[in-house]
Amino acid sequence: MTSAYDFSRRFAALDDINRGMREKAERERKAAEATIELNEQTKIQNQLLREQNQRLNETIMQLKDQHGNKSLPSTANASYQFDVFVSHANDNKEEFVNALTAELSRLGISIWYDANILDWGDNWKLQIANGLKKCRFGIVVVSPEFLGREWTEKELNELLQRQNETGEKVILPLLYKLTISDMKKRYPQLADFQARIIAPNDDVRDIVIDFARILIRALKG
Repeated sequence: MTSAYDFSRRFAALDDINRGMREKAERERKAAEATIELNEQTKIQNQLLREQNQRLNETIMQLKDQHGNKSLPSTANASYQFDVFVSHANDNKEEFVNALTAELSRLGISIWYDANILDWGDNWKLQIANGLKKCRFGIVVVSPEFLGREWTEKELNELLQRQNETGEKVILPLLYKLTISDMKKRYPQLADFQARIIAPNDDVRDIVIDFARILIRALKG
C-alpha cells in the first residue's frame, strides 16, 4: 500500500523533472534568440564589408584606368604588371593562402600567385624571378613552414633588395602561426618592419581591405 510519504516523494520528483524541463526549454529559447541575433549581426557586418569592398574596388579601378590599367611606382621610368606578389610556403596554400588570393582578386587587385600563373612546362624559377620584378608589393606569409625553405628565402631576399635599392615600401610581412619574436629571431633583417599577425578568428577580408588601402595610397602617388 502506497503511503502519503511515497506520494509526496513522487510528486516532488515529478516537480523536479518539470522544473528541469522548463529550465532546459528556457535555455534553448535564449540560445535560439542569441543565434538569431548573431546571424543578424553577421548579415549586417557582411553587408558593410561588401559595400566597403565595392568602394575600394571602384577606387582601385579608377586609379588604374588613369595609369593605363597598370600599378605604377613613383619612378616614372618603370611600371609594374602586378599589384602584389604573394610569397608563401606551399603547405599554407589550402588552409590560408588560397582564400587570401581569392579575396584580393575580388577587389580587382592583380596578383602574382604561382597557383594561378605557372603553366605546365613553365620554367618556374625564371617565372618567379620575373614575377618578383614586376610586382609593386610583396605580401610575405611568414609561417613555420616558410622558415628555411630555399625559394621562400630567395623571394624574401629579392624583395628586401628591391626595397633597399628603391627606398620604397615593398614588403608586407604577414605572420601566420608565428610570433613577431620568432620572425625577428629567424629574419633579423625584418626586425624593424611593421608586421601583421593573423589571429585564429581573423577574417581574411579585413587583411585584404588593409592591403587595398595601401595600394590605393601607392596608386595616388
